[in-house]
Amino acid sequence: MAGSWFKWFCLDPNFMVNGYIYLHYTVDRHHLMKFGTPQYNANTDDVLMQQ
Repeated sequence: MAGSWFKWFCLDPNFMVNGYIYLHYTVDRHHLMKFGTPQYNANTDDVLMQQ
């Protein structure tokens, strides 16, 4: 699902000095591994398949 990867962000405790921003995101494994190949299916939910 496009745009659903973004989960949260936070600033480093030393942000004013180093400018670091931390991002957390989740990638759909099926999309990452299979996109652009014949095995790719946009309707596949890899998370549900592993349960």
